[in-house]
Amino acid sequence: TPRLYKGHQETIWALVWIPQLNQLASGSGDGTIRFWPLSVLSANQPCTGVADCCDGSGLGCRGDYVLSWISTGMPRRRQVHALAWIGTTSTLVSGWGDGSVRTWTHDGSAWAYGKDLQLDVYDQKDRTYDMVWMPGAAVLATASEDWPHPRVWSSLTNPGQFDYLQKNPGQDKCPSPWGHCDAALALAADAAGAKLASGSRDRSVILWTASTKARIAQLTGHAGYVESLAWLHSEDQLASGSADSSIKIWDATATSDTATALATLTGHGGSVTYLVWIESERKL
Repeated sequence: TPRLYKGHQETIWALVWIPQLNQLASGSGDGTIRFWPLSVLSANQPCTGVADCCDGSGLGCRGDYVLSWISTGMPRRRQVHALAWIGTTSTLVSGWGDGSVRTWTHDGSAWAYGKDLQLDVYDQKDRTYDMVWMPGAAVLATASEDWPHPRVWSSLTNPGQFDYLQKNPGQDKCPSPWGHCDAALALAADAAGAKLASGSRDRSVILWTASTKARIAQLTGHAGYVESLAWLHSEDQLASGSADSSIKIWDATATSDTATALATLTGHGGSVTYLVWIESERKL
C-alpha cells in the first residue's frame, strides 16, 4: 500500500538515500531539504496529514530534520533542484534555482552549512537539473541549463574549482559531432564512478570518461528531450527516459556514434522524467 509523507509545500524535485544515516533526503521548490528516517518510512501507519508526519524533532515540519534556504544566507527563497550524497566525507551537495551549488556536512549528530561552490553571477537559467558523485574520479558532475556540457567539480571545499567536459568555444552549435548542442538535463554514472552519461535537450545521450573529460560516444534515437538516465550496473547497460514517452536501453560499453538502442520500452503517456534501477531485483 502506498504511503504518503507530507511536509513539503511545493513540488519535490530531488531525492537521495543517505545510507550512513538511514535517511531519505528530499529537495523541494519550497526551498527546504527534508530528512526522513527509515524508522518513519517503514512504519506500519501511513501519514495522513502534516501533524501525523512530525515527531518530537519536527520531522516533516521544522526542526532538526529540515534544512532551509534561510540557513545559507540567500536573500530570498530558491528551489532545491538536485541532491547528491558523498559518504566518504559525510557531505550533502544541493543544487538550487539560482544556479548555486551548496554543501552541507553531518558530524554524526547535526547538519552544518558548508560552502557555496558557485562563483558565477546567479541566474535562474543556471539552475542545476541533476548531479552525481563519481568516486572513481573523485569529482562531482552537474548538469545545468547555462551550458550544453556538464560541469565537473574537483573540489567541494574550494569554490569555483570546476571545468566543463570538452569545452571548446565555437563548437557548441547544432548539429555537432563533438558534444551536446543544447542544455544537459540528466546525468548517470557507472558503478565505479569512472564513466559519466549525460542526456540533453538535443535528444541525445553522451558517454564521457570522467578522469580525462573525454567524449566516448553519442547515442541518438529519441524524438524528444532526454530527461532521465539510469545506469543498469549489473547489465552494463544504460536506460534513458525521454519527452517522447519512451525509454531506450543502450549498451553502456558503446564506443561508436553509430550504436543503436538495444530496446525501446513504451507505455507511458507523457515524459519519462525519472528512472531508478533496482539492482537486487533487476528491475527498472
